[in-house]
Parts: sequence; C-alpha cells; structure tokens
Amino acid sequence: MENQYADFEQAGFGRRLAAFMLDMLLLSVVGSLVIGMLFPDMAQPQQMDPDTDPREILTRMMPYLRTQVLTLLPIYILYDTVLSLTSLRGTLGKRLLGIQVLSDHYQPLTLLQALGRAAMKFVVSSICYLGFIWYFFSKKEQTLHDVAAHTYVLKR
Repeated sequence: MENQYADFEQAGFGRRLAAFMLDMLLLSVVGSLVIGMLFPDMAQPQQMDPDTDPREILTRMMPYLRTQVLTLLPIYILYDTVLSLTSLRGTLGKRLLGIQVLSDHYQPLTLLQALGRAAMKFVVSSICYLGFIWYFFSKKEQTLHDVAAHTYVLKR
C-alpha cells in the first residue's frame, strides 16, 4: 500500500503557532459565551476602589478564574479531539493554515491519540508553554504533546 503522505513536509513552528493562536481566539469567544450563559453573575463588572489591595483583587478574581479554567478545559479538549478525528485532521486553525495532524505512521489519529494529544497540549500550554519549546530541540520537529501522542503536524 502506497503512503500518500510520504512526501509531506513538517508544518514548521510559525504555522503551528499561528494555528494555535487562531484556535485560542475562537475558543476564547466560545468560552466567554458559554461562561456568560452558565454563570451570568460572573459576566457583571465589579466595582473596585482604586486603592484596593492587590491581594483583595486577586481574592475576588479567583472564583472567576477557577470557573473559567474548569469550563474551558473540557471545551478545548473536546474541540481539539473531535476535529482531529474528522477529515480535517486537526483544528480549524490548522485547516486555515493548511496543516494537519497525523500519526507517526502517517495515518489518521486514533481516539486515544487525539484525546491524549489534546490533554497534553492543554497541560504543556498551561505551564509557560514549555512543551512547545521542545520543538526547537527535536530532530523530528515535534512538540512535547506530539512526542507523547506519537504524532506529526504536516503541511497539507
């Protein structure tokens, strides 16, 4: 059986970063709408005295930040996982930039690969994006979540 992806080249860091940023923009809008619908009280601006202690501001913001993370995490993982399993072979940002995610055998991802890659990407992006820096030390141009899920991001 001939490998239809054998001549494809790696997507490159700039393209991947731009796709990620497009996805984050889209998901920020969707996430804000979902949070606004599920938690309407959090959408209301709070009045604060300019002399308020920064620790007090942080204390007031913590419930919102916690809710945001707990709401956005499943949305992000579901978005990335489901779209990686479709014929798009990646997120909308990846599609717009002409790249796709395939297994290390140049096959579509399995459910476990797509889910693991999405969860790992969320983790590595939450820790100062350290998993993305892995790309610059990888001979195969993979980020840490690619290595963990045995995937490549290739140009279409």
